[in-house]
Amino acid sequence: MKKMKMEKWPVACITVDPERVVGGGIPVFIADDEEEMAQMATVMSRILDAAAHDLGNGVFLVVQH
Repeated sequence: MKKMKMEKWPVACITVDPERVVGGGIPVFIADDEEEMAQMATVMSRILDAAAHDLGNGVFLVVQH
């Protein structure tokens, strides 16, 4: 059986709408508005050397590459 290596994995979720996110597995951060959400995603991606992805539904996903 071949082993799979995960090369990308989510490390954080940022949202303005907690109802859109089901907890489990990664930290979830709640922003007050869209501007703060984008700023938090940018800062976290720089700190973690990761990429921030806007899912377009009020949620950013920070993914380690």
